[in-house]
Amino acid sequence: MKEKSIVEFEAIAFTENGTGYASAFAFNGLYEIDLENQKCKYMMLFPNENANGKRLYSSALHCNSKIYFIPMSGKYISIYNVEQKTIKQLSIPLPFSEYSFYKEAFKFVAAVCWRENIFIIPFTYPGILKLDIKTNKIIVLRQWIPKEGYFFRGGLCVDGNNVYIPSGNNNIILEFNMETEKGIIHRIGKYNNGAMCMYRYGKDYWIAPRQKGSIVIWNPACNLISEIQDYPIGFQSGKIVFSKIIRCKDKLFFMPASANRVLSVKIESKELALEDRWKPQEGSMVACMFETGEHYYFYEANRSVGLSKHYRICKKDGKTEDYVLEAERQKENQRDRLNLVIEMGESVRETENFKLEDFLGLI
Repeated sequence: MKEKSIVEFEAIAFTENGTGYASAFAFNGLYEIDLENQKCKYMMLFPNENANGKRLYSSALHCNSKIYFIPMSGKYISIYNVEQKTIKQLSIPLPFSEYSFYKEAFKFVAAVCWRENIFIIPFTYPGILKLDIKTNKIIVLRQWIPKEGYFFRGGLCVDGNNVYIPSGNNNIILEFNMETEKGIIHRIGKYNNGAMCMYRYGKDYWIAPRQKGSIVIWNPACNLISEIQDYPIGFQSGKIVFSKIIRCKDKLFFMPASANRVLSVKIESKELALEDRWKPQEGSMVACMFETGEHYYFYEANRSVGLSKHYRICKKDGKTEDYVLEAERQKENQRDRLNLVIEMGESVRETENFKLEDFLGLI
């Protein structure tokens, strides 16, 4: 029986008719996504990018019949025209050399469409990019950059004109006003150790630690800050504690990255408890790959026992079901990547996503 080709995605956006377009997580490839039937179809390579580049894009945004792919390790902003089925690429302004915290493999983390512009939020890139979607002109906004730098992660929240996003290596939260194009740096909490993600409920922002530390609750309207330091007995944080905060009914759930358990919290009482649902296998790493209006999509991996598990959680009732996205035309993707490697004069090397048997099947 032929083995299924399964592809993971992180940067994904959907058109009005529900069709998704995504960049492969572990290598170069643009795919069309059919979530309902759990299928994906290879379309083409992203030009001028590494054939086997991992996490080329961190996120994708649908705007005016185009999908904007926001680079993480990739070199360009790639714009896929859904109607014409073509890709146009925009160069990223060279970062200023005085910012030593910039890491080329971690450029940008997210983007927000605001009126006639897209604001591209950095991972470590020194500044926010303002992209005019009519002219494709890019301006770098960097007056707000703190001296100690940042490592912005997930959990971007939009509240009216304002964008909020936490840093993963310190207690910084950036508040950026898209109307005035001004940024304010907030330093939130004493006992936290970088943020992995953030979730807004009412007027409060719940901030999950990246490394061992407190859960922080922040109300920016009155700058009220509280911290939860006491974790339930039996909870082990691991190296990277949480991956995502999700909500189901009157509870928030702190989903693990390398922690051993899911934590639930009653929003009103702020009491933490160990949760039996979604318990990861010992030694696993868990990541929320993407979300839609109806579901969160998770991936759990554990190389020591050969575990590779995909599941999704319903936002309405917490129901969990397995899912995979089976790839069509995957051999065409492998062939295109092989041709690109040869064209660039590089050595053909075996990788996790291009094994010897794949190579032999193409020659």
